[in-house]
Amino acid sequence: MSVSIINADVMDGLARLPDGSVHTVVTSPPYWGLRDYHAAGQIGLEPTFGEHLAVLVRVFAEIRRVLRDDGTVWLNYGDAYAGSWGAQSRGDDYPGRLEGGSTLSARQIRAHPQGQSGTGSLKRTPGLKPKDLMLMPERLAIALQEDGWWIRSRIIWAKPNPMPESVTDRPTKSHEHIWLLSKSERYYYDAEAIRERADSQPSKMPDGWDTGPGAHGSRHRNGRQKGASISIGAKGNANGFRGGSYVNGEAGPRTRTGNIKAGKNETEPEHRTRSGFNARWDDAEAANAIPPSRNCRDVWTIAAAPFREAHFATFPPEIAARCIKAGSSEKGCCAACGTPLVRQVDITTGWSASCGCAKTIVPCTVLDPFLGAGTTAMVADRMQRHVIGIEINPDYVAMSNERITRDRGGLIEIMESAP
Repeated sequence: MSVSIINADVMDGLARLPDGSVHTVVTSPPYWGLRDYHAAGQIGLEPTFGEHLAVLVRVFAEIRRVLRDDGTVWLNYGDAYAGSWGAQSRGDDYPGRLEGGSTLSARQIRAHPQGQSGTGSLKRTPGLKPKDLMLMPERLAIALQEDGWWIRSRIIWAKPNPMPESVTDRPTKSHEHIWLLSKSERYYYDAEAIRERADSQPSKMPDGWDTGPGAHGSRHRNGRQKGASISIGAKGNANGFRGGSYVNGEAGPRTRTGNIKAGKNETEPEHRTRSGFNARWDDAEAANAIPPSRNCRDVWTIAAAPFREAHFATFPPEIAARCIKAGSSEKGCCAACGTPLVRQVDITTGWSASCGCAKTIVPCTVLDPFLGAGTTAMVADRMQRHVIGIEINPDYVAMSNERITRDRGGLIEIMESAP
């Protein structure tokens, strides 16, 4: 496995990569106005959030070029409040530690002309008021969606150890967003690799119904995605079906405990099933079919991971591991065309090549275009993937190099900025 770090601006670094050469991207771009990385041309200090989003859209258009058609992007991006960091009120060189988590000091903020700063309460935020939640993750996701990306999932990273806040007029922030993006309607996604334990699972729905319509997803005969939630008493949609509790807009029968039964109810009329949904549910109920595992949910409770060599909390390795497992094949890809090996789970467990090239199998490639302290690269290397990282700040390149080399016990390739 190879680990390569490109010390360059993200656009210059991406320009060095061939079209369709990356299987999955796991990254966390700089949040707007929250940190100065002390590098010329850095992203995150644009005068307005509109300009910041426009820059990221251009970056991700280049990421789309280097990503395979069956590839995915796992994008972590946090939110902030308009005009509420408070660092500029202290008049010192220490970074702010109030709402939003800005690490920019008052002197850095004052260095920007009034109304042009990308930080603190001097932000130009059209349509927003001081203390407004800016909804930056949603704004970024919509901008990328409008640029052609598929937004396949909004994952909530729930932090059991969030940064303490002194606010008394709202709850403390304890989560961030991770967006699952795809370049195409169909893509590689290994649901089995990130299955969860089903301990304390309240539902007895047979597992596998909500595996998602990725490369191995499945659907009902009527075209609806499997995995619709059961909602007893919820009204049906235009197609007359929502989770099986209503058919053609009419209430279906249920037992006193709320379990749906076909034709067996003491107080309600006979129930009409659709696409065999309720029959399969009843079979699972009768067999007490509680699965040993379940499809990965979209709320991930993972503690933030401090890194003593950096002044900020780094991307948790567990998050990187989940994204890499789901987005790239652990068995590698075809050396000729790059098609990842696909897990076979219908009858027997195994792996197969779907490209027909009959060539050597090599590791899949993971990219982090905003490498930072190198967590994604370190985890991907442990998981035997090829890794490419791009980082503008040479100090962070050195930090990542030392960290990954120490972890893997071998040298990595450092590519300097182009002259």
